[in-house]
Amino acid sequence: MSKVSVIIATYNSAAYLKEAIDSVLAQEYKNFEIIIVDDGSTDRTKQLVEGLQAHNSQRIQYVYQQNQGPAPARNSGIKHADGRYIAFLDADDIWLPDKLSKQMPCFAQRPQTGFVYCDNIFVDENNRPIENYIRKIKLLEGSILLELFNDFFIITSGIVLKRECIDAIGLFDEKLLVGEDYEFFLRLAKNYQAGVVRERLFRRRVHAQSLSRQDYALDACNDINTLIVFLKNNPAFYQQHRAQVSRRIADYYFDFAYRLLDEGKNFLAFQNLISALRYKRSLRIFKNLLMCCLPYQYRKKIKGNNV
Repeated sequence: MSKVSVIIATYNSAAYLKEAIDSVLAQEYKNFEIIIVDDGSTDRTKQLVEGLQAHNSQRIQYVYQQNQGPAPARNSGIKHADGRYIAFLDADDIWLPDKLSKQMPCFAQRPQTGFVYCDNIFVDENNRPIENYIRKIKLLEGSILLELFNDFFIITSGIVLKRECIDAIGLFDEKLLVGEDYEFFLRLAKNYQAGVVRERLFRRRVHAQSLSRQDYALDACNDINTLIVFLKNNPAFYQQHRAQVSRRIADYYFDFAYRLLDEGKNFLAFQNLISALRYKRSLRIFKNLLMCCLPYQYRKKIKGNNV
């Protein structure tokens, strides 16, 4: 039974952290260590972890660092890990007891597999399931790079990967405040086969304080830049799938521009629509370029009349 290093990066999440840690301690798969990286929390995180360490000193390692963001925190956890496998758990998410026991056999069943992910249940702040949540998890195995490029469907708390994968592709990009997981998973999927357990094995908490929900513009800009940089670094992938990946980037620019238009930010919307045109020409892009020339109130009136 190979050892799994479970990395929990946390920042001011004491309200949820114990539940996350307890969900790892309750795993049916018993060969694991928990590395908690406290990214400069100012709440009761340290005291909470120390209390849990008193009863699980061999299981729980606590690492404190000045606030730097998710990527440096996860990288710190990786550097302190000694397991053959690495798993991540966000501090406000919850694993079900059989998560590791159902994921780990996948590596033996398909030796070429570099990482294994699973489905999840979206829950609110009070751990109540959210019905018909907009995000869907695609459950694919093997080479999933093209599908992942076109739709970011892997959640960090759901993945287990071989340590050797990280040694080969490198750590999370610490220049990225958000979107560091997407950039990392693209590199991972480019180089390694995916395994999947088509079951809901963890609870993903959705709440207003989630970092990626605090600044949509920052999130969108980072993701677009991540996709473009990936294409520049992988020209063969771009040429092989040019039509699909161009449509993906154009749609991303368009969706961002549409939201900016709705907020009355005409000039920024215009810039993003022009960027969309570089990758794909479509009537809806041209129509919205014209909408950028109209005053905000007049545009809202036209939109209302078309409902």
